[in-house]
Amino acid sequence: GEDAEVTLIKSADPNSYIQMDYEWGKDDSAYFYAYKKLFVDRKSFKMLNDYFSLDEDSAYYHSSKTFSSFEANVGTLKKIDRYLVYDDKNIYQLTTYYRGDNILELKAVPYSDISKVEFLEEVYIISDSNVYFKGFQLSEADDQTFEALGGYYSKDKNNVYFEDQIIPGGDAETFHFSKDNYQYTDKNGVYEQGKLVETTAEPTSL
Repeated sequence: GEDAEVTLIKSADPNSYIQMDYEWGKDDSAYFYAYKKLFVDRKSFKMLNDYFSLDEDSAYYHSSKTFSSFEANVGTLKKIDRYLVYDDKNIYQLTTYYRGDNILELKAVPYSDISKVEFLEEVYIISDSNVYFKGFQLSEADDQTFEALGGYYSKDKNNVYFEDQIIPGGDAETFHFSKDNYQYTDKNGVYEQGKLVETTAEPTSL
């Protein structure tokens, strides 16, 4: 058969090294991410979820072979779900895909009472009357009437949104996801990726 690919992990102790998954490994003295040694406190280091970890001194985010510390209150930092963490002031979200591009940007969403924060479809946060998509604020959104519609579409009483942008001309009253043809439509027609791609002469029925 073909030879297996071998990766040299520098600074790892071959007698105690364990590959935890395809990104993470550890030996008796250190953790390794993307085959690189991490300079974290070995005894107190722990994973919070898929994107965040901490030790007694610092908070960290990690994705796509990038590992970096960030400012947070380590003493209060906790997991919300597999994507989000929060401390006593902010909710932290690592955005890896936005407006069609692969990015890596840490977003902090402030809050006053975590029990009143709403989390919708793993991408929307409603906090203190503000609406966020992947950590980016929808500055025109009305939090009281905001609805997440799937596929990165949403609407409120005034506008229809794709990701964090208003869809020009989108009709909030009639915009919906049609289970008949699995398309997003309003009285104007059919939408794909936030753009009107097919117009209709007659208003679509809800």
